[in-house]
Amino acid sequence: MKKVDREIYTATTSASGISLDLILNTLSGRLKKLKFKRSIVNEDENVNLVFEKYKYLFEQSFNIKKEDAFKFLYFSFSDSLYNEKLLENEFAFIHFLQKKSNAFHKRKQTNKSVQKTN
Repeated sequence: MKKVDREIYTATTSASGISLDLILNTLSGRLKKLKFKRSIVNEDENVNLVFEKYKYLFEQSFNIKKEDAFKFLYFSFSDSLYNEKLLENEFAFIHFLQKKSNAFHKRKQTNKSVQKTN
């Protein structure tokens, strides 16, 4: 169990029959913050997992420089088409990354041209 999961468990349970912790943490917004923290931790773990598994493809197949690899992954994971089930199907995931690499390169070119005009 991850640290953030333990924090959520602690924030939602108590030793007595009625969980006052759940009520107080819901009203204070702490539970919402912890759930948001859990989503960030999970996304970071997925990014690191994908980086380790596909790091050689970034430069060779997708033309992504090493220093841009994490930017590219966070850019890809922010897409609404991304979901964790996509990670289970390797062929579909590589196809998804190929599409996102094209969009990433276009966005980088757009950013460069905007910076040159300023």
